Amino acid sequence: MKCIFTMLMSLFLTGSMSAQEVIILLGAPASGKGTQAKFISKEIGIPHISTGDLFRENIKKQTKLGLEAQQDINQGKLVPDSLVLNMLFDRIAQKDANKGYLLDGFPRTVSQAQEYAKHIGTSLKPVVIYIDVPQNLLLERIASREKLEGRLDDSQEIAKQRLKVYEDQTSPLISYYSSQGVLHKVQGNASVEDVKKQIMTILKK
Repeated sequence: MKCIFTMLMSLFLTGSMSAQEVIILLGAPASGKGTQAKFISKEIGIPHISTGDLFRENIKKQTKLGLEAQQDINQGKLVPDSLVLNMLFDRIAQKDANKGYLLDGFPRTVSQAQEYAKHIGTSLKPVVIYIDVPQNLLLERIASREKLEGRLDDSQEIAKQRLKVYEDQTSPLISYYSSQGVLHKVQGNASVEDVKKQIMTILKK
């Protein structure tokens, strides 16, 4: 009996029998997804998977994927689904994601969400958290970031372009996940700590 218990515990700890906990953070550029993702990842003990970070790593290494992604990012466009999906599926297959993971920056379109759903199957239901921030505040945040990167002349135009891409292609995800009953909205114009408390209250339920 003791041997069976030991074996079951071993399977659980290696992820073979544990139920995955998947969290998806939605929100416009500069909504605070990255900041909150780091808090949640540490609190729950699951990896924070940011497609932006993965692309930046490829761009830094000047890989083929990185060069292709950089061209689209510089123009304020979304990276093609095929690149995003291949990169993501490889990442979530790694051992540290066995018990779950937090997605930051994915999915960006309904088509990506649908392909992801096919990949993980119907038995896994993610918890989707939407960080809602007023557009005027988003514009201020994005413009400030662009200025810090030295783009003084076109910071406002880049901010508007990024929000337009979000509204056209990413915001429909709110309706997509809401219709499935897995979407939870938090107010992102509060302090970082208050937003964190809102999110943790949802996850504890």
